[in-house]
Amino acid sequence: MALSVSAHAYGQAAEDALIAAVRRAKSVSGEHDPLAPLTIVIPDMGAGYHIRRLLGRRLGGVVNVLVKPLNAVLDLIGSSTLTRDGRRPLPDPYQAEVIRAVAESSDRIFGDVPVEGALLRTLE
Repeated sequence: MALSVSAHAYGQAAEDALIAAVRRAKSVSGEHDPLAPLTIVIPDMGAGYHIRRLLGRRLGGVVNVLVKPLNAVLDLIGSSTLTRDGRRPLPDPYQAEVIRAVAESSDRIFGDVPVEGALLRTLE
């Protein structure tokens, strides 16, 4: 599996670069393979919606393209490791409690600010 990372300013240049990257990823050995797997990492679901619509408009639709935010991609990668070790992912409520416990037991870098709400979501 190849990893390709590029950064572009928002706008037409970024759209053109994305279309070119999808075309390259869907071409194996110079031959177009519409079923070749492709994962696009997005910053948020709004960007994902825009990317899916863009790919549908500009390429006439594509198949086998996964558009996921980074945390979901990390979950997919980590779940195979957990499964191999006979473990399961930590459910979200427990994960939040573990993050809160670690943040509150440390050197109190947040001072008297309670580790909940927006701060807890940011740490997650």
